[in-house]
Amino acid sequence: MPTYDYLCEKCGHTFEKMQAMSAKVLRKCPKCKKLKLKRLIGGGTGIIVTGQTPPPDNRIKGRPEHIKF
Repeated sequence: MPTYDYLCEKCGHTFEKMQAMSAKVLRKCPKCKKLKLKRLIGGGTGIIVTGQTPPPDNRIKGRPEHIKF
């Protein structure tokens, strides 16, 4: 779920709100209660998950060299 930045054009209050992409844009400022909110365009945050783990370190002390994972 993306996080959107909002700015109130009346009082200058800024905040972030986590919303579904299908959610309606907020209009009412939580601080001054005026209908002057504007959703800002942001760069967003990218998270890459590959599902792979790094190979185990077979040089751990006490593990025989012939046992590999």
